[in-house]
Order: sequence, then C-alpha cells, then structure tokens
Amino acid sequence: ITVFGTRWIPFECEIEDCTGPAQGLGIHGVPWDRNSNDKLAENTSGIGQHKSDGCIRMATSDVEELFAIIISRPTTVELVRNFYEAKLPGKEVSHRSM
Repeated sequence: ITVFGTRWIPFECEIEDCTGPAQGLGIHGVPWDRNSNDKLAENTSGIGQHKSDGCIRMATSDVEELFAIIISRPTTVELVRNFYEAKLPGKEVSHRSM
C-alpha cells in the first residue's frame, strides 16, 4: 500500500503504436503515507506527474473502480492523451463528427 496503493493492474500486452515494452508496467493506486496523526492516507500529489517509473497512478477510488470492471469481464483499456482520440469498440465514426 505504501508503493502501489490498494490495487495493481499490470499491462499484459501492447496493441498498437507503443513507444516501448510494457512488461513490468501497469496502472496502480497512489502510495499511502503516514499523515500528521500517524495514520496511513493516500498521497495524491504524484497524479499526473512523472513519478512512477512509467506506470500510471490513479486515485484510490478510481483505480478500485477500474479494477472492479476489469476483473468482472473481458476489458481493453485504451490510454489516450485526449478523450477525442479514443476508439470506441465497434464504432468507426470519429467523435468529432458526432
């Protein structure tokens, strides 16, 4: 919990347009640190920053929701810079033309 938070979702393969191998990388929660009351609490300061050696950090509630979806049914996660770049399964129409 002090490194990967409450969940770890490893990347299994690259589909297309990858700049490097994904082995050893994945999506995980933020680390938990001791607060001023000496209790563990999530540290969200690293979200959106290059602090995870190539992994993707998510807030605890977000990574737990994604984890619940992934373990309940076959799932492909597409990582894009912008929502409009995502390819919806079964849809060939650009989001911008909708």
